Amino acid sequence: MLLFPNTKIYIICAGGVRSDNAELCHRLCSQLVRFDINANLVYVPVSENFDPDNPVQPAYKPFHTPYTYEVEDAPQNILIVPETLTTFLYTVKKIRRVIWWISVDNFFRDTALRIVNHFDNLLTAPMAKFFCFQKFEEDIEHWTQSEYAKRFLKVNGVPDEKIYYIGDFVSPSLVKIHKNVDFKRKKNTVVFNAATDAKIISKLASLMPKVDWLAIQDTQAVDAPKLLAQAKVYVDFSDHPSKDMMPRRAALLGCVVITNKKGAAANNVDINIPAEFKFDVTEENLQPIADKINEVLKDFNGAYAKQKKFLNKIIDEQKNFTRNVAMTLGVKRKLDVEPAAIFNGLNEMGAAVAEILAKDDVGLDITFIVNDDLKNEKNSNLNIVYEQGQVSLILSDGKSLPVINSDDARFLYNEGRIKKFILLTSDKQDENFVKKKIQPLADDIISTSFDE
Repeated sequence: MLLFPNTKIYIICAGGVRSDNAELCHRLCSQLVRFDINANLVYVPVSENFDPDNPVQPAYKPFHTPYTYEVEDAPQNILIVPETLTTFLYTVKKIRRVIWWISVDNFFRDTALRIVNHFDNLLTAPMAKFFCFQKFEEDIEHWTQSEYAKRFLKVNGVPDEKIYYIGDFVSPSLVKIHKNVDFKRKKNTVVFNAATDAKIISKLASLMPKVDWLAIQDTQAVDAPKLLAQAKVYVDFSDHPSKDMMPRRAALLGCVVITNKKGAAANNVDINIPAEFKFDVTEENLQPIADKINEVLKDFNGAYAKQKKFLNKIIDEQKNFTRNVAMTLGVKRKLDVEPAAIFNGLNEMGAAVAEILAKDDVGLDITFIVNDDLKNEKNSNLNIVYEQGQVSLILSDGKSLPVINSDDARFLYNEGRIKKFILLTSDKQDENFVKKKIQPLADDIISTSFDE
């Protein structure tokens, strides 16, 4: 599904909730904006807390991704719809359509829920159409987050040329934390996915009375990184409706991962840990599972080393995601130009530097202004607008430069939206602040020394 010069991409996203799926929608939109593609999120209210005037969840505001409520139904444009919101495929007629299979099982849960709700309202409205692998829907492309989804599509007759693997990646900040995990502080603690059958966990725990078992509902919870960083084993006997984030986050935080053989865990691509760490969870296998956990606790370093391929794959996912998106859409522009931000650039000098660099072929693309202090944002000498909760500096050519704080700059640097930081002065205080607060590599700080 290649791009035209005037292509617009719309990504349907669940609004008013925080979830791995919603995060991935923001991550994709962020990547498309990085490629200089006209991309927007289209929020669909799925929560009573959804506010159409302020739709961006606080956790996703650092992405600085644009949104809209209007989709231009034209043949050059693309509509990307997660598998749980496929009814929106049928609200358009001309636009090119993509289903993004972020999960598989959730597609069936959503479909079942829609059918049940329809029976409760048989006389009020016709049932909304949803995707069901019909012949007349062969024009739809399918993007997958997992090998599990790819195999599911092939079983249902979708041809290879309509399937594109996109993948995803764990938050880059967590990859950085991995480098600082203190393995000497690891305890004989087993953390398990709270979605696991409580009876199974209870029986396993009774076989290992000296081991602490702790449930975790969400590895993004505030206390989760600390908990996982101290544990030695992470057990996940859930349904694995996708290439789940929880096992990957646990591995980055220094846990040996043990799973069942359901969903995405059934193949050796999505969770590519050795077979000895995957089990058919039955009554007969409880003792072998307990034996394996005890074995890991006794030789933790050896067991963790056996899962090195899994860990390395997780670490490489960000660059692979970028490559996969570019290849799928035939992106060529902006790949050889590094996005840059001007530090403390909300002033005449910052605007002037942005104008100069925009005209010169220096391999840099100024995409952000970093400024923690916005009290001078109404300076009459600067063309500043405020839209979608975002302050932006408008250059003479009409280009919009979002103004972000240093916390968001660090986030976007980790995400790959910013590669270089330009300092307008030779002031060591500014340089030290950037190094400490934003934490880029030394080579990614450029001092222009315009003040000399």
